[in-house]
Amino acid sequence: MTSESDGGFGTSIPELKELLRSGDPVNCTWVLPFTERGLTVSLMIVDASELAQINSALDGVGAGTTPVGGGTVIRAFAEESEYPFTEAHGLADNLWIGAIDGFGENAPALVQAALETVIALNPGRL
Repeated sequence: MTSESDGGFGTSIPELKELLRSGDPVNCTWVLPFTERGLTVSLMIVDASELAQINSALDGVGAGTTPVGGGTVIRAFAEESEYPFTEAHGLADNLWIGAIDGFGENAPALVQAALETVIALNPGRL
């Protein structure tokens, strides 16, 4: 199930929102009550062409790359504006996890923890 709300995706990048809308993602949003602080995570199984599309979009926003083992990387960037956020994307062979941490700096750590957990819970599939 996908959300029609732009706030319902773990990315701020229009091309990646469209990819999530056209795919079969899992999207979760948490908001700290009585604040503007929120976190959205999206997870989706992707193929090689979608992975290339994700990397191209992340190149376009200048996202840095950190290898975390094997072919898995985390790509992240921060937006400093009136509504600052960190955004990170974990990319494995066929797994994409994206996260936005509104008014926070934890998106890269969250994505790394999510990648490790999903991979550990699905041995042989990812």
